Order: sequence, then C-alpha cells, then structure tokens
Amino acid sequence: MKHSFTALIFLICIALTISACAGTGSADITAEPEPTAVFPEPSPEPDDRYDPEPSAPPSTVLTDAIAEFPGLSAKQTSAMSSWAQYGFGLVEGNTYYGRFFLKGETTPMLFAISLKSEKYEIKADSRQILDSEHSPKYLLKAGDVLYYIMLDRYSGESLGIAKTGTDGSDAQVLYQGKCSFLSSAGEKLFFTDSRGFPVCMDMNGGDPEAILERKVFYLYALSEDWLIFQDDADNESLHLYRISDGADIKLNDEAGFNPVIVGTSLFFSVRDPEINGAFRIACADLSSYGERYDEDTDRFVPVFTVHYGEKPFGGEFYICGNTIRAMNGAEPIALENWAELEDDAYESVDRIIRYASEKWIVEELTGKDGGITAMMFHDRSGGYASVIRWLN
Repeated sequence: MKHSFTALIFLICIALTISACAGTGSADITAEPEPTAVFPEPSPEPDDRYDPEPSAPPSTVLTDAIAEFPGLSAKQTSAMSSWAQYGFGLVEGNTYYGRFFLKGETTPMLFAISLKSEKYEIKADSRQILDSEHSPKYLLKAGDVLYYIMLDRYSGESLGIAKTGTDGSDAQVLYQGKCSFLSSAGEKLFFTDSRGFPVCMDMNGGDPEAILERKVFYLYALSEDWLIFQDDADNESLHLYRISDGADIKLNDEAGFNPVIVGTSLFFSVRDPEINGAFRIACADLSSYGERYDEDTDRFVPVFTVHYGEKPFGGEFYICGNTIRAMNGAEPIALENWAELEDDAYESVDRIIRYASEKWIVEELTGKDGGITAMMFHDRSGGYASVIRWLN
C-alpha cells in the first residue's frame, strides 16, 4: 500500500511539471532563435539591374593622393628646369661639371672646369677631363659624386649609367644598356630603360627594378614617392604617379612637353595650333581641381583647369626664382607674366641655355651651321660673363 501511494504521488508530480512547462509564457523566458538559412534574391535581368553609386574607398583614392602632393621648393624647381634641358652640365660653387670640347676635337667629353680666374678668362690648367670616352647627359651631383648617362662621343647613343668622383676618381659603370631621363631622389636613381619603362635603382647600381611596364617620356623623380612623366599611350599626356600606392593622376588631355613644377603649379609646353614647329606655354594649378567619375575604374578622378599662353615660343624654358625665360637666351620675364613668354627659337637658335640657377647661367653658342662653337658662363652675382671657344 505504501509503495502504491508513493507511485501515485510520483505520477501526480510528473503531470504537474508537464502542465507548468506547457503553460510557460514567452514574456517570462526568451528562447535563442534557431539559425536561419539566408538565400540571396535572384539577380534581376540586365535591363532591370540597379546601378548603385560608386563606393567611397575606391572612388577617392586619386583625389586623396593629389591633395597630398607636396609640391617643389624653388631650389628643386631650378634643378628640374635644367634637367628638362637634358642636363648636359651644372655649376656648383665656382666649378662647372659637364660636356665640353677640347680645341681641335669635334666631339665632347665630361669635364670639370674651375670658373675662378683673373679677368674672367678660363685658363688651360683649370680644366680636368673626367671621362674622355663619353659625353654626359642628365648629369646630376650627390655629395662628391657625379652620376650621368654615358653617350657615345661620336654617335650620341646612350650606353648606360656611370658615376665618378668630382676629381675623376672611382669611376664606375652602374648600368649597361640604352636608357634616358636620369634623375635622383633620396638614395635612389630613376630612369627609363631600353623599352622606355620607368626603372628604380640603388645609387651604387644595385637592384634595378621596373616600376611600371609602360613606355613613358620625361620621367622625373619629384621625390622618392612621386614621379611625373609623359604617357606615350595616353595621347602623350602628363601624369603624376605615386609609387607607394600606384595612384596615377592624369594632369592634361593634350600632349604636354618639358614639364616644370613651381610649388604646386605645373608649367609645360603644348604645340601651337597656328604655327608649325612652335609651342605655347601652359599652366595648371595642381592644388585646385574638380572631380569627375570614371566608369571604367569606378573612381572619381581629379580634373585640372589648364591655362594657355598667348605667344609662340620654342618649347623649352627655365624657371629660376621669380623669373621665367625661354631656352634661347631671350630676356626673362616675371613668373607672374608667364603667359607672355615668347621667343623665335622655332625659326633659329643662336644661344641655348643649358643650366640656370640663382648665381649662374651656362649657355652654348652656335655658328651659322647650327653647330656649337663656344660656351658662355654668366656670373649673375658678379655681373660678368666668360666666353670659352670650343673650336678655332
């Protein structure tokens, strides 16, 4: 009997427990939801597809990049101007380093010439041949070392890149092969190889590496991270390129030549639409731009307003300090009047500026046949000029 009563009590407890569980409301206990399988909606037909606005991260990369462009100092602008004229020579202190002719020779060599002398005459013992086998191009100086593209003295063909001490010591070939547009930034050399591709290389000649598989001209290192070049396949337009993230910024639509940057203003040459063989100067402020959406890249790209000069000139120019001048030696004008730059170099050239700085201007003088006959060194601070004849 005792056992039957106990069993009855046990059954009653089970019944009460089941009833309580069944009557429990959701207001008292919230159950964890079961995971739900999510199936994507079918894609609409192409004609009905919604084309969303471009997303922010990919669309702003180019405009963000140009906003960070540092620009150039006055000293950097002067160096870029001389580089744009092929870098045949430079002056540091009172020493000229660059191409020069010995009397009786018909082809140039690399010389160092002291410009300190009485009555402004260059004495024979003030000259030193640094490379008797080659003529230099895109010459640059870092410390006591000169870097340059070696040109065959007779054919003018580029043979590679060399370096030498300013006293002619420790000469060394760093790179062999056709190349052009040598410049430097930080501890790197930049140039184009035989394919026209941009290449970066250590100052000692190590680790040459192509930055882009793309044919370019006027390649110039504005810094270790910023390049400017003319894109051969893009209507010869000028581009800024940031190495660190590959930001490629188109600066103009038509063909642009001889780029020189002052601060954040880009000056360059465009073909004159009215005179065959002549150019006009153009300018774009790289710090002021609009934006345009490019459907091909899903990005907003910066758009620059280009202003054009009023008069024809030869296409090559120098900017030094607050002045701008055409390469044929015409009188300089104030940089703020850049649109008035003019010369007749597209007809004839009697003098060609090859180097310009705050202190010095180096010119090559030409004869009736167009051949170079002498060099003129203008000491702008001293107010004198020395003429050195190449050939008698």
